[in-house]
Amino acid sequence: MHSAKHAVLDNVLLGELTGKSWDYFSVFNDSSIGNIKDLLVGANSSSDNVLLHTIHLYNMMIAFWRGNYEAAEESSSNALKVQPAARFPSLYLICHIFFRGLLSFQQYRKNGGVGRDPRLVEGEKMMNVMKKWTLLCKDLFENKWLLLKAEYFAS
Repeated sequence: MHSAKHAVLDNVLLGELTGKSWDYFSVFNDSSIGNIKDLLVGANSSSDNVLLHTIHLYNMMIAFWRGNYEAAEESSSNALKVQPAARFPSLYLICHIFFRGLLSFQQYRKNGGVGRDPRLVEGEKMMNVMKKWTLLCKDLFENKWLLLKAEYFAS
């Protein structure tokens, strides 16, 4: 059942980002899981931090894609609260660091941040993580680091 929930989440993300959606949750034969919010409630009640982390990251990416940066920032913060302890650069961690950096710089500019605003500091932190990863694998991380660097200088 756990793998099925992650598979459905993958399809929800794909559907949301491509604009093609259908009833992904009908596979569960369980009327208590009808949408992503129901899945979030179930993950919270069972303290399934892996599923919670995935849901919050997917919500962040969907909100970012829709241009709702406040909701994306909130989902990113929620994901940080339940982030797995391992800091090995998994696909989820890479996406989270990258999007969190973009969100931090964008929100800093949008809200007229001045000086050492916490959002600017957070964006710099994410940019520095990406820079470290660039030293390990330039082909995969350099473009993301350069984009974060450009966003930093635009801020």
